[in-house]
Amino acid sequence: MRLVTIDSCAPGMKLGRAILSDEGQVLLGYGYELTQGIINRLRNMGVHQLYIDDPRTEDIVIEETLREETRRAVHYSLMQCMDYIQAGGPAGGGRTVTFSRLVHDSVRLIVDDIMYSRHVPIVHIRDTASTVDSVGHHFCNNALNVAVFASKLALGEGASADELRTMCAAALFHDVGKLLLPKSLLTKRAKLTEEEMKEIRRHTELGYKLLKDDGSVSLVAAQCALQHHERMDGLGYPYGLKGNDIHPYAKLIGMIDAYDALISPRSYRNAMLPHEALDYLYANVERAYDRCRVEQFRNKVAIFPPGTAVTLNTGEQGVVSRIDASCLQRPTVRVLTNPAGEELKTPYELQLTKHLNIMIRSVGDTPSFAC
Repeated sequence: MRLVTIDSCAPGMKLGRAILSDEGQVLLGYGYELTQGIINRLRNMGVHQLYIDDPRTEDIVIEETLREETRRAVHYSLMQCMDYIQAGGPAGGGRTVTFSRLVHDSVRLIVDDIMYSRHVPIVHIRDTASTVDSVGHHFCNNALNVAVFASKLALGEGASADELRTMCAAALFHDVGKLLLPKSLLTKRAKLTEEEMKEIRRHTELGYKLLKDDGSVSLVAAQCALQHHERMDGLGYPYGLKGNDIHPYAKLIGMIDAYDALISPRSYRNAMLPHEALDYLYANVERAYDRCRVEQFRNKVAIFPPGTAVTLNTGEQGVVSRIDASCLQRPTVRVLTNPAGEELKTPYELQLTKHLNIMIRSVGDTPSFAC
């Protein structure tokens, strides 16, 4: 099985995993054979990538940090939280107890999964749910990834169960203030004006006030919503805090949020490759991010997880087949095509830790890379 971008899907391909709606309903089941009409419809629904069955990669194990059931349940809960917040919270007639329960249940599910898979390297959550709401999609997927990354890193540092729950809740709702901004501002393709940037930056204070007043999460979570854009040198916002004046959780969440933003496409730019985003973090050590946090992130996160389709600087294409615990940034790739794009009769494994001159040039399939 491998992960394929929607633009690289072709009629005749069969699903390796079901496609789900935002509510967790099965839209297309495992083994469903795609047609061009279905591919077009999925693209219009906002499906970005699919798991595809492929005899050449059927033995590759795609391990997820969260179980599919957990991801689905938390995604649905976050969508309900969005509805509650955008309706005005308690002031708009929303039920605080319901919001509190959604938060509690989501945190419990995530922490339970993280505790169970504590020895599994951290991987980016790849969302195959459909959504036509780009703001909702970004909020939910970013919240899940930042929560999982931050909680697993905290677990590695010996955090207690209570500390993990606090960290998880803080990470899940670090960007909640953006839900109170005009959607047109969040989806604008053109460069933002200075006034628009000021409005965007208000999300930290809006999120802090919302979480503090609601009371469904700890004050630490509210503090992280306020401080996650503060930077080590004092050039962050909203208050220009420096170094130890920033809450330790906010430092970690801010770094992870930056990484997730860099590797995720936006309406105005393409996504960075994972190793490029990691290089960006290192380039901004001490100025923006804590060195120990960046090094911890590098040592614990599998930036090219199994199942990821890649193109090498040699022109060959393949799929990441396994990660190397000694260097998570240089996995083993199963090479499937030669530099001319021709399918190999006998795919072979290439350990990037043993071939330091070979690099991953891009992530994702190209049209010629079909099973």
